[in-house]
Amino acid sequence: PPPPPPPPPLGTASNQAALDPKRKTVTRRLHWSTVPAHKLTNTIWTDVGAAESNATVDVKEFEQVFCAEFEQLHAKNNAVKKAKAARSNQILDLRRSNNVNIALQRLLKKFGSLVELRDALVSLDDDELSLDDLYALRRVVPNEQEVKKVLSFKGDMSQLSAAERFFRLCGEAGCQVDVVCDCFVFMLEFGERLEVVKETTTCLQAACHQLKDSASLKTLLKLSLELGNLANVEYAPTQRGVAAQGVTVDSLMKLKDVPAASNSKLTLMNFLVNTVETHFPSAIRVQDELPELEQARHCDLLQLESELDDLQQGLQALRTRQKGRLPEETAGKMQAFVVSAETELARAAVQFSETQATASSCVAYFGEASDASVSGLLNTLHSFVQAFVDASQSS
Repeated sequence: PPPPPPPPPLGTASNQAALDPKRKTVTRRLHWSTVPAHKLTNTIWTDVGAAESNATVDVKEFEQVFCAEFEQLHAKNNAVKKAKAARSNQILDLRRSNNVNIALQRLLKKFGSLVELRDALVSLDDDELSLDDLYALRRVVPNEQEVKKVLSFKGDMSQLSAAERFFRLCGEAGCQVDVVCDCFVFMLEFGERLEVVKETTTCLQAACHQLKDSASLKTLLKLSLELGNLANVEYAPTQRGVAAQGVTVDSLMKLKDVPAASNSKLTLMNFLVNTVETHFPSAIRVQDELPELEQARHCDLLQLESELDDLQQGLQALRTRQKGRLPEETAGKMQAFVVSAETELARAAVQFSETQATASSCVAYFGEASDASVSGLLNTLHSFVQAFVDASQSS
């Protein structure tokens, strides 16, 4: 075949058409690899070119689907390039930036601007910021390294994301905003955490007093001791033992293990219930005399002590941080909080010491070992009382 004609020279009508901004062009070239002309002989491509076929392309449809005016595509490509350039100027890691932006979108529903959000945080404004807000903020406020990064940026500030603008505002606040946020969270949590300690110690003290004062429980223990001695001494299947004058509380649960000779489904626990119902009916509702036992059995003195220690350490940290680089108003609020909180914590510590003494006294009163835990005692007594109640309801 004859060689293709040479391209038209510059300035010709064909070249002018190529420069027309309204001309139709495809969005992207097809970057394929061509077979050199000297290698086409005896290939499928010479057959395709020579074949007489009705196969043809609908040029008009192709233009509608794949083409657009050159200036439109050019504007779109420029927008993409600008977006890429903006991304290339990002200071923060993309994932970190996205996470912060998502949190800020929610928080900004309550605030008019990033400045107002930052100011509410730095000024410890608990009228504007709830604990849930602070939990969200604590995950997104900048650390010292991130603040240094954004403050060192000297480029176009309009290209910064909301997260980066917020970080910059935090860096301009004159304090470590992440530290302030942690302090603010502690301040708002303090009252609730201390109240839990006080309520728990009160409950535990009440349960110990109820156990020691319960006439119905004393009746059950006296009858249990008599039944056990009958089984182990008077009617022992082997050599008689010595009558017990007292037993450990976990032994009480073994009343369920001794079956009746005439009916293996009946046990000493059932017999205890029958005896109480017949001769001591007022003791059948022993649970009514122990209203705090259910909740108190979950109390752990070691956990309470640890919580008080954590609160004390938190106040110490707050006292140290209030002397650091903080706005005057913020430091003043922290100082006032520390003074008040220390008084409340001291009262709770006294209450805890009293509870420890009450718990130790209760453990000793029931004849348990000196190293036995009060929670273990309460759990065992709760199981015994519950087993008695279950047996009474099934009888």
